[in-house]
Amino acid sequence: MADLPSGKFLKFGIAVCLVLQTACIFISQEKPLNPKLLFTVGSAFLDSATTLALKGDIDFTDSRTTQSGKFTIFINGRDSLSLLIEGPLNVDVFRMIVFNDTEFIYSGKVGWQTISKGEQVDVESYGIEDLSPDLTGLFAFPQYYLHSSGDEISLGEYQFAFSDRDFSLHQGQDQNGFLLMQADSGISAIYSHRHEFDRGYYPSVVKIYEPDAPWQLTLHINKLRVNPQIPAQVWERQ
Repeated sequence: MADLPSGKFLKFGIAVCLVLQTACIFISQEKPLNPKLLFTVGSAFLDSATTLALKGDIDFTDSRTTQSGKFTIFINGRDSLSLLIEGPLNVDVFRMIVFNDTEFIYSGKVGWQTISKGEQVDVESYGIEDLSPDLTGLFAFPQYYLHSSGDEISLGEYQFAFSDRDFSLHQGQDQNGFLLMQADSGISAIYSHRHEFDRGYYPSVVKIYEPDAPWQLTLHINKLRVNPQIPAQVWERQ
């Protein structure tokens, strides 16, 4: 696996520091979120999973304000995902649909946009640039994608490729949180607040950000369903 580009080492160090700070401030009494265990025995409830549904609260912070809403994510395999955010987040509804090699984004200002898999898009409503829709599921719930990857996830730093891009996992010092970083863009996620579920557990709080950018998204996963029946309307573009 290729090493992180040299220009990203400083940002990576800052991100690791954020992991450590987050662990010290928020999760001093929590159970471990060691990636080696999380993506193996901790993910036993995903052994027979084909589809997944996540629901919860989302907070968006930029340089001006913090806003909140509700989100629903349906994952149907590694290449199909539906995301719905219900306001208030500047727009009443934000939708994202990833289906095979095509991706669709909806926001109130511009309506539906269609892009090809691997392309990036700006979401002006949130001040987010270079969003990669095909990486949304990985950042929101990496267990679904890495549990069955067959890779050996070692302690400490672990590098892997997903959707033709390089990523790095880094364990927090007290093992109560960890960092996922996309090598080229520096977009990262900090995972914390272990939640017991069925035969395993998952991180219920996900903070997604880009170093040096003013925005941050925080997902609070309040409900998880494995192998739900996905409503047909979540794939419709209306």
